[in-house]
Amino acid sequence: MAVKVNEPVLHIPITKSGLVVPPESRAIRGSVLDRLYQNSQLLREVETARGEYAKNTALKKAAADLRCSEKELSMAVEELEQGYPLYGNKFTSDNLLEREWGAFHEDLPDLDENEDFVPLDKTKELAGALANNHSLVTKHPALSHVDRLVSVQKLRKVEVLKGFFRVDAAEGRMVPPDIDESQDWLPGLELFGEGVFFSICEEALRGWEKQPQLKKYVDDITTRYCSINLRFEVDPEITPRFLLLHTLSHLLMRQLESIVGYPAASFQERIYSSTDQQQPMAGILIYISVPDLSGTLGGLARMAEPVNFLRLFTHALDSGKWCSLDPLCSEHDGQGPGLLNRSACHACCLVPDPSCTYGNVLLDRAMLNGSKRHCFSGFLQYSPEAR
Repeated sequence: MAVKVNEPVLHIPITKSGLVVPPESRAIRGSVLDRLYQNSQLLREVETARGEYAKNTALKKAAADLRCSEKELSMAVEELEQGYPLYGNKFTSDNLLEREWGAFHEDLPDLDENEDFVPLDKTKELAGALANNHSLVTKHPALSHVDRLVSVQKLRKVEVLKGFFRVDAAEGRMVPPDIDESQDWLPGLELFGEGVFFSICEEALRGWEKQPQLKKYVDDITTRYCSINLRFEVDPEITPRFLLLHTLSHLLMRQLESIVGYPAASFQERIYSSTDQQQPMAGILIYISVPDLSGTLGGLARMAEPVNFLRLFTHALDSGKWCSLDPLCSEHDGQGPGLLNRSACHACCLVPDPSCTYGNVLLDRAMLNGSKRHCFSGFLQYSPEAR
């Protein structure tokens, strides 16, 4: 098969990424403990030293290399022996989104601005702002379903390249980053930034998702998705809530471009969506991350201030109600790769490819606005009285 040199399918990278959250994020960067933990060779020399003399020699060498006192180093070694950074907590690499979801809902005591994950809970302030603005809630009932709002002042993301496919991910073999598979490590990238996280009330979502026609509508999209070969970092559970969250995320990113001033390609999304009874999730993180340790300028995190968030959210909801290509766009039976988008096109929902986790597919404004033709209500039409 002949393929152009600049064809996107020529090189399909397979990556794994995650936010650094507690307890790992609570280590103060640059401390003796942090530097010893990250220096695997030096740590191995200290841990494998046998006998008092060998142990003291290894400690002196490590203290000199880390430019600290032997007492500070001994305290760091004791902390590592106690299980730092997990302290006995089980770490499961396949549940990164669940760990992040838990971190966003956890109240961290003695939060330090030098930590890698600095979330500020704005939920109570949002509730107060909504209580003082009944007319806004009446116009946009969906605002009452935001049950948590977090200003992420600081975040750290680690992204690892596991390998890549050439031309056909379905039939080809994943090529490791080092080609000859001689290395026992993977190349990675550290990114630093800020963001806005919010979650949607589980009770409201479950009530809305019970519509039989809505389930049938989404099942058709699931059938299309299963019939084609698309590879994402996290395989989506295609449900009404996922389509709703993904579409809303894109509308917010498009709105943020004009409010915050960053170009649309700077934003990224993490969709937290699961109908699992043990750990249901329904939330969105929109963030910016750069390789610079100093991170970004703070403009995006400020959008989680209740006044700013309400303005952003309502503008995004309003923009999702119409498209310049309507009624063609709103009544489309399938567009985009694999016909996986319904009411979503370049004029209303699509964002630059680097910003979307799912390749600009699985988008549909009907999740927000409903569909008379398919006989189901959108989430924007679901009011508290419908519970």
